[in-house]
Amino acid sequence: MIHISSQFDSGNIEVVAAASPDAVRLRIVKDAAADFFQWFHFRVSGARGVKLALRIENAGAASYPKGWEGYRAVASTDRVNWRRVDTDYDGGALTIRHTPDADAVWFAYFAPYSLDRHEDLVARAQARGTGRLDRLGATVEGRDLDMLTFGSGPKPLWVIGRQHPGESMCGWFMEGLVDRLLDPHDPVARAIMARATLRVVPNMNPDGVFRGHLRTNATGANLNREWRDPSPTNSPEVFHVVRRMEQTGIAMCLDVHGDEALPYNFIAGYEGVPNVSEAHLARLTRYKGELARLTPDFQVEHGYPKPAPGQGNLTTSTGSPRQHLPVRGDDPGDAVQGRRQQPDAGGRLVARAQREARRKLPGGDAGDDRRLGGRAVITVWGLKNCDTCRKARAWLDGRAVPHTFKDVRADGLTAPEVRAWLDAVGADALVNRRGTTWRGLDDAAQAKADDPATVVDLLVANPALVKRPVFVGADGAIVVGFGKAEQARVEALS
Repeated sequence: MIHISSQFDSGNIEVVAAASPDAVRLRIVKDAAADFFQWFHFRVSGARGVKLALRIENAGAASYPKGWEGYRAVASTDRVNWRRVDTDYDGGALTIRHTPDADAVWFAYFAPYSLDRHEDLVARAQARGTGRLDRLGATVEGRDLDMLTFGSGPKPLWVIGRQHPGESMCGWFMEGLVDRLLDPHDPVARAIMARATLRVVPNMNPDGVFRGHLRTNATGANLNREWRDPSPTNSPEVFHVVRRMEQTGIAMCLDVHGDEALPYNFIAGYEGVPNVSEAHLARLTRYKGELARLTPDFQVEHGYPKPAPGQGNLTTSTGSPRQHLPVRGDDPGDAVQGRRQQPDAGGRLVARAQREARRKLPGGDAGDDRRLGGRAVITVWGLKNCDTCRKARAWLDGRAVPHTFKDVRADGLTAPEVRAWLDAVGADALVNRRGTTWRGLDDAAQAKADDPATVVDLLVANPALVKRPVFVGADGAIVVGFGKAEQARVEALS
């Protein structure tokens, strides 16, 4: 007999009927005091080897029904690694079909980013000594509203996220941003913190996150419509942030969001705000162009329609600060991260979200992401506890070679990355057939390493199989290993 529950951090589901595991009837619960709903997160117990068919009956009436088109739910048995599972939408109901290989399995709209993980993030930031933690105030239900401050440069930069609690990818974005700022080996982060003071609010809506809401806080307020006149009782989360912004001013503010239907990374700016000048719009256009140049994950062709001059929404975090708060320098506006993961992302949704966030650290001069002091920045892929990787990083530090480090297990790999590496060096050079990860695979899994059609999926699912370290130059050139010959090639990358 299966049992379905959602009484936990960010849980949301109503069970209509669950007598038969292949005909479970469910409904998503609306946000408190509001009609928004789409986020779901629940646990199914007693499910090992059971064919589940979980039908969410009110999906067609959800806030963004087009978001269900081509959508697949995520599932996890360890609440760390989340994988897409078979899902179909018939225009009215959403049905999830899955046969778990564990006693309990969790299902969710997106890979959840819990309030508890947020607490771990801010604790880690202050423990490292790089980030300073401030409590801006209390939410409606008395939870702490946290702000992390990095750097001491003259430019006041703000990054806020998770105004809409159902956009859990924003939590992963913010974690990636914070971890990059905490990385003492990251030359771009160091350069930004020397030029600017970054104030980061990783979670604008702790109450909504904990409650499993899609769009609102505990009073039913959509926080991204409260910026023109925030209320200390109805929307204290925005009220406290605005008060601090009034004190610090803003040179740039990024508000991180996710979108149900647009599978792109893009910026929705402040084009329709009445007092915006052509000079400001030119800087916004240049900023977006630089992001597109620096990373293929960003683009400028797709996004929201631009409002006509004077018709911008002044109740949002984009419109109101641009119109009413003390803006210093350039304010690129409201950054929106597309919701959909590409099909080749496989099961590493969480790690991919973290990695993509780290690629998009805002600020700095054009080209800082790829160059520092005239030298190209190398990306080193490996494992943090690998002795060879430690030696490689120390070797790069000793030669003042600018580099960043990515953990293949924590950050994960995508199929395009693995495919590019295989094209450059081949499977024999890239697959580690001597380590414990290889020995832990069965014969069928090991055979995938010799098949060009399956080796990519094998490495994405088992990133520790990649030989370490992998050095990636700004132009995409690859060096695998850290012998004498490889060291000379690595120096040539920078």
